[in-house]
Amino acid sequence: MRVILLVCVMMQGVILSAQYQKITQQYMNDYFDPCDSISSKYIATFRYTDTVLHKGSLLITNHANQILSECVYSNYVLGIKHGECKTYHENGKVKSIARYDSGLLHGEVLCYYAGGQLKRKDVYKYNILLSGVCYGLNGSEIKYVPFLVAPEYPHGLKNLYKFIYINTLYPDEAKQMGIEGTVIVRLFINKKGEITKYEIQKSVHPLLDTEALRVCKLLGNFKPGQEDGEFTNSIFVLPIKYDFQQ
Repeated sequence: MRVILLVCVMMQGVILSAQYQKITQQYMNDYFDPCDSISSKYIATFRYTDTVLHKGSLLITNHANQILSECVYSNYVLGIKHGECKTYHENGKVKSIARYDSGLLHGEVLCYYAGGQLKRKDVYKYNILLSGVCYGLNGSEIKYVPFLVAPEYPHGLKNLYKFIYINTLYPDEAKQMGIEGTVIVRLFINKKGEITKYEIQKSVHPLLDTEALRVCKLLGNFKPGQEDGEFTNSIFVLPIKYDFQQ
């Protein structure tokens, strides 16, 4: 009996450990940037269904355990949404329902006022808007505004790449080794337009990766992205091409 009991206890420990490893939590501040628990306002909980491919669902709550948003991801690390995503008003009513396919809006997007009235009805096909209508509180149609607006560098992409070109120092060692290619950097931009995190999405070589990150950290604030007319956290994907012959 002792042996059987010991085995059962050990098995329970393994199961609990495995379940725990499939859940990660992150404290966040008012701008949904990572922070410590004391200064946090929200908690992001990710439940993995596949730890290798980083599949799972993200749940964001406040400290009163009120759900603010829930979303399904096919790759959480890369920020690729796949499935239904919902946000909620402070009163608990649904704020928005959107469906994604491999990171692209696909299907209906519905938004609601805090009182429950329909605010928006869009239809997308792989990020292409097929139809869209915005409504006022009284149910009448009003001027249409896009559901998602990407973050924007002051004066546009041309000015962004001009800044990168002027400030880039092509590593001499990389030139001597004939290393070239396109490094893709992901910039995490909060509601204030500040870049809070820099991440290499596509690497070429440590020498070029390091230089790409160095230049990106010199960038100033962006105009923040928007969701249904409100500023939101977003990701800006920035390809930087290195060609030592140019």
